[in-house]
Amino acid sequence: MAMGIQPEALIAEYCDLDSLSAALRRGEFPAVRVGIEQTMQKILAEKPDEETLSLLVNCLFVVLQYHIFYGFLDEAKLSIGDTYAKREAMRRDWDAWKQGQPLRDDDWLSDPDAREMIFEAIDALRLTADDFDEIPAPEMKEPKWHRKTYGDFELVTIADAEITDDGGFSKDPDPTGKSYVLHDADGVTYYLNNIRKSQVPGGLNAEEAHLYTADGWIDGYTGRELREIEFEYYDGGYVFSYTTDGVNDAEAGTDPRWMPYETWVQGRIAKRRAQQAAFLAHYL
Repeated sequence: MAMGIQPEALIAEYCDLDSLSAALRRGEFPAVRVGIEQTMQKILAEKPDEETLSLLVNCLFVVLQYHIFYGFLDEAKLSIGDTYAKREAMRRDWDAWKQGQPLRDDDWLSDPDAREMIFEAIDALRLTADDFDEIPAPEMKEPKWHRKTYGDFELVTIADAEITDDGGFSKDPDPTGKSYVLHDADGVTYYLNNIRKSQVPGGLNAEEAHLYTADGWIDGYTGRELREIEFEYYDGGYVFSYTTDGVNDAEAGTDPRWMPYETWVQGRIAKRRAQQAAFLAHYL
């Protein structure tokens, strides 16, 4: 299986996505269910190994939600609320609908009269309102890191931290050889020691004059052992990056700043795995 292939392209090998989308638009929900059944039969006919089957089922759910369902919303000129409170209201209405009770939370959909139709569409696609819980509660702080794995190490970038106190770094015409302590709005502290101009391939040019390397650590993201931290200062903003083996900075995932968010993420993953396992069990 080719790496990097898009879920739509992968699932399109087993499912006529245009026909499935058209059936959903017409409100032919039994036909949508049949289309999903046929898709699974085609997937299973290839006798994929366990890992490939799990990948295909995950891609199928991604396509059903983000390609088919959201395309359906766009065609119907409908939108669901993009706040935690409105997604909570959506889930409350979903629970009421599943139990045959009146719907009461009418502000999560742009046209409240279409709520039952939307739930019928979600149900036909084998989704639930829990699939739309991707917005965390407002009190949860999300780590600002972006992580990419390369072989046995990980590159971590912190690109959108709001620095509230840079210790005077931005006003220093030449911070070379000096040390600074920075603070951000999430309560993270950046310890930057022995600052020097970064040695990028080909040398620095005028546009890269504020690209630096320091020896330090970031309380909230890393352990306290020194490592090289690359950082760039531009127009009042900062971008930090460092590498890790994922072991020496393991405490970052349990930092009290992020723990509620990380727990929520892991809970979402567990729910989706359970949902997909139950879906798959129907066919095995």
